[in-house]
Amino acid sequence: MNQVEAEIIEPSNAIALREPKPLKDGRGRHLFKHGLRWTPEHRIWCKIKERCSNPKAINYPRYGGRGITVCERWKDSFLNFYQDVGPRPSPKHSIERRDNLKGYSPDNCFWATTLEQANNKRSNTIVVFHGRAQSVASWCRELGLNYHRVRQRIYRNKWTPERAFV
Repeated sequence: MNQVEAEIIEPSNAIALREPKPLKDGRGRHLFKHGLRWTPEHRIWCKIKERCSNPKAINYPRYGGRGITVCERWKDSFLNFYQDVGPRPSPKHSIERRDNLKGYSPDNCFWATTLEQANNKRSNTIVVFHGRAQSVASWCRELGLNYHRVRQRIYRNKWTPERAFV
């Protein structure tokens, strides 16, 4: 009887987390090796911390300067961040905050596409139409309308949403 060998193949975006191994750098500070140092998730975590805590960072005025912070659980632990948000679903995803007035924390962050992020900007005007609130761009996509035309009707011509979305 022939034996068939089977190989278990992990999904391409699955990353095995290794148990952190305490290390010390040249200054005697403790470091932890988790095997994810060069991943996109690690770079994103580093950038989050930088823009929220480094006044010299180019985006600091829009984040740390406005009081946006990184939660204690994530501040010094990439593994906690990774365990809470998981691997990035695709290269088209980046970290997003549900509420832009709150900081980076497990209950406020998720992976989002560029389109999802564009609908969650402070500069968006939310329009209530048929009892639902969405950005003008979202309404235009849903209704198949030209965004620039609808935007002109609402902002320049001062039309109501009911009239502009016709």
